[in-house]
Amino acid sequence: MDKTIPASLIIDLDGLNVEVVDRMAAEAGVTPEQLAKEALKLHLQRYTDRLAFNAACERSLQHYRETGLHVTDDEIDAWLSALEAGNDNAEPPKCHR
Repeated sequence: MDKTIPASLIIDLDGLNVEVVDRMAAEAGVTPEQLAKEALKLHLQRYTDRLAFNAACERSLQHYRETGLHVTDDEIDAWLSALEAGNDNAEPPKCHR
């Protein structure tokens, strides 16, 4: 099954959304089409970022299950507190079992 999206895409909005899009586009000084393109672009970027974040989390969890290596909340908190206090040379905690 071909899931290719055509270069032009028609999105049917209900009356309320049409008014909102028209008003927002006018306030932004762009056309409704430009507003919709930017909104879609931002949505797709957030979706892609979320997928990448979830994949990184899965990889990290798998690594932890395989090795047992970790740092504790207290260790991370102490390191972040040192950074917050201005100690830019604070060493991050070392992973351990």
